[in-house]
Amino acid sequence: MKKYVTKEKEKSLTVDAGWYTEQEMKDKLGYDAKTIKKIVDYTAKNLSVLQRKWKYDETIIQHWVETSWSGQLVHKDNEKSVHEEEQEAKDTPNPSLSFENGGNQTNPGSAAAGANEGDDPRAALERAWSEMLSKTNKLRDNVNLLQNCDMSDVQKRHADSMLKHADAMEQHYDKMSMLKATANIRLSEKLKDEIMIALDAASVLTLASINGSIWEDGPGSCEAARQRSLGPPNSGDLLKFASSNMADHGQQAVPAVHWKYHKYFDAEIRALPRLCELWHQLLANKQIFKIALPDTSLPKSPGAVFRAAEQMMDVVLTGTSVAAYKIGFTHATGKTVSAFARASCSRERGQDAVLDSLAKTSENRLEDKSHEVFKHYGLALDIPISYVDVGDAKKNMPWIKPTDLFQHLADLGKLDLLYAEQDTSVLTQLPRPISGVQWFWARFAVLEPGNTINDCFDSGLCVPERTIPLLLHGDEARSKKHLPMMVANTHAMIGYGCKAYKNWFAEAPLSKKQAGGVNLEGAVQKTRFLHFVMQKKDYGEDAQHLDKMFDALAIDLAKLQTEGIKVNGERWHLVVIAAVGDWQFFAKVGHLNRCYTHVSKRSGQKTLNGICHLCLAGTHGCPTWEDFVDSPTWRPTCGTLEPWEQTPSLIRRLHVNVANRASFFQPDFWHCLHLGAGKNLVASAVAEWLRVVPGANIGERFCFIDDAAQAWLRSRNDKLYCKCISAVTMGIDSLQKVPTAGWQKASDTTLLLEFLEHFCSVNAGLANADPILRWTWVAASNINLAVRMLYRGGLWLDQSTAHTVARCGLNFLKSYGHLVAMTLAADRDRFPVTPKLHILHHLFLHLQENASRCSWTLSFLGYSVQQDETFVGIQGRASRRVGPQHAALRVLQRYLADAAEHLTPEFRLAAKKFEGAEGPEQTRSLKRPRTHHW
Repeated sequence: MKKYVTKEKEKSLTVDAGWYTEQEMKDKLGYDAKTIKKIVDYTAKNLSVLQRKWKYDETIIQHWVETSWSGQLVHKDNEKSVHEEEQEAKDTPNPSLSFENGGNQTNPGSAAAGANEGDDPRAALERAWSEMLSKTNKLRDNVNLLQNCDMSDVQKRHADSMLKHADAMEQHYDKMSMLKATANIRLSEKLKDEIMIALDAASVLTLASINGSIWEDGPGSCEAARQRSLGPPNSGDLLKFASSNMADHGQQAVPAVHWKYHKYFDAEIRALPRLCELWHQLLANKQIFKIALPDTSLPKSPGAVFRAAEQMMDVVLTGTSVAAYKIGFTHATGKTVSAFARASCSRERGQDAVLDSLAKTSENRLEDKSHEVFKHYGLALDIPISYVDVGDAKKNMPWIKPTDLFQHLADLGKLDLLYAEQDTSVLTQLPRPISGVQWFWARFAVLEPGNTINDCFDSGLCVPERTIPLLLHGDEARSKKHLPMMVANTHAMIGYGCKAYKNWFAEAPLSKKQAGGVNLEGAVQKTRFLHFVMQKKDYGEDAQHLDKMFDALAIDLAKLQTEGIKVNGERWHLVVIAAVGDWQFFAKVGHLNRCYTHVSKRSGQKTLNGICHLCLAGTHGCPTWEDFVDSPTWRPTCGTLEPWEQTPSLIRRLHVNVANRASFFQPDFWHCLHLGAGKNLVASAVAEWLRVVPGANIGERFCFIDDAAQAWLRSRNDKLYCKCISAVTMGIDSLQKVPTAGWQKASDTTLLLEFLEHFCSVNAGLANADPILRWTWVAASNINLAVRMLYRGGLWLDQSTAHTVARCGLNFLKSYGHLVAMTLAADRDRFPVTPKLHILHHLFLHLQENASRCSWTLSFLGYSVQQDETFVGIQGRASRRVGPQHAALRVLQRYLADAAEHLTPEFRLAAKKFEGAEGPEQTRSLKRPRTHHW
């Protein structure tokens, strides 16, 4: 007979909670205002579970508040006697990990098996909850048993892995305790889904804990158990390890993976044949594979995704660490790429020449050497990087010449990307027009008869059907230490359209062809073309070095419009017809002496230096610009006086409209509305609605508006990036201060403008009773209609559409002006007036003028830079992943590798000769370096 002492732990948790209003939190619970605000913000994240309306008065919101947590942990020692000849492992579980049997009925750790027995998953949750505690205690006891004897290195790693897994099980136990307490109060559909996910995770955790189970003959027999584990395993003598080194175990290692996690694999793996065999082969060979994260509340930042991926790998593969979560030269740091290449086994490197070359390269030269390797195997565009002498004694600045880039694009047969891969007839009017349709240059000549490009067509220097319109864009990205970095790129004027445009013309292909598409769709690496980047520290004194970079860029762009490039023996010209970007970029590159920075900063202040580069608004002749009428006093001054002392190089060398050369710098509608006037309208309108909506305080009134917003968003299957409507997102510190609109994403402005219109229509009685609210309704309705028609209309707007957009836009500005006057009379700071409203006034008046004299009008959405902002962000992220000494060069090199992935996917295969094992050279195909994204 042998005696065993079993230690047991009993853990209980008691939560005191209840429904409280904000006033009750203050009176009954004694919470201060700061604590109450934190509770309200927390419950707002899960409205369906943690908030409810008081049944006696639905205007009052109650919050689920947990006031105290208590629990106890009881230790018990049980003595047990067992005969020596009794079969020692008769109760040891032997799990089946195959897909065929599923493990639903045979696996005692599958707590989710009973979750489908009915609609109420609380019984299954109760079973999994209690089983999780017992498994955790058992796992920790096994670790203590291992630690009480002399352990080998393998056993030490196994013990550490078991402790880490026990911690994960305890965390999940606490999460299930919260779900259990909440489900006992109210069981919603969303909570059911969360419980099902928790049950699946619990089944994996409890099954994985079986790999931590060991059977010992008694104290001090750990070495004997280790020796037995080296032999063939049997059902009664089990010692399994799941550590990060599979070589320590050989074929005895059985990965602790629950079959149910196949539903979290990506579609590529699920679609493969013989999934069960492939699954075990993947685990045995330690291959990298993808697992989708089931937690829908996971933050979207890459760091948060990586941390969650590591946790998921710990759950699925007990004790197995993640080697790398993203391998790609365009995103990862050089150190990461080098570490992955060197960590790869010799067999993988022998089968991948790129990986082998990177592994053999010194880490200090990896950035430079990798670009050579990628170019050699066709994994980066083979475009030379040139240098400009900017006057810096220390270095010259690298750049990619537009002539080299577009000539390379033509040599690849990809030049049609610059006019959306359409027929060349889209560029000009053919001798025999198709259905009387006029194309780009024919319509452009009617709109801008004074543009110098028309003289080139008349003289025969350029042929319209072989001339492509381009736009020049510039903006500052965020580089290391939040310092700015100028990014200069070009893109085509003609594009693939956008989703609204395609849906609107889905059943009218001829009208779709007539309208054409704006360049707002497709991967930005495919539609935007980088020329140079320059960090702030390299601008030089008074930005002299930056000016020389733009001078060199203007000279090379001028070659494209005069000399052009050769395509199949023909001469093609690429013409930059405008520069686009934000106002700050225009002021920097054009050295404007009339700019938005000259606007009055406070009430009563008068600055008469001019606020607009297109007209004389804000000068002595036109001191007022805030009157949004159809015939403002500044309109006749457009083009009368240029906004610079010395003509910029871009204006001198490129084609411009001689009637107003400053119009070469085309303002951006997206910046002015979605990141300007639209934000101000929504934030101030919400502040005005707070006066009349139900609620005992500001918090309850915000909750009323946000509840309506969330319901409306769910009906549209949309969501806000800023999550909710609150005092923080609206920028309302006090009702006595002007709202500052705290959200950052322009897409939120679109949704909030549409919600404002919806909210006004639902509460029409309140809106019509208050003049300010009624005018907010009018303003939102008009601008929403204008935006919808703009995105649907395409690149060219017919007369009817252009008239409607212009009229709705002007109505919006007039309504905004009424709101400014009324709130000013009511002594409330609302609806700030900024120069972006003046630019919108320009755009809508110009559209109205063109629509009155032309059958087709160029949409100012064609000059939008919302896609360029994404492109600039990519270059900014690349600059933060390279060394500071040659940051500009490294960003250009990474761009060439990134662009090759999108521009030349058919060139992913390359060839290289290898020395075989027996001596003769062999040739094989190579693929791009693998890029894995979690």
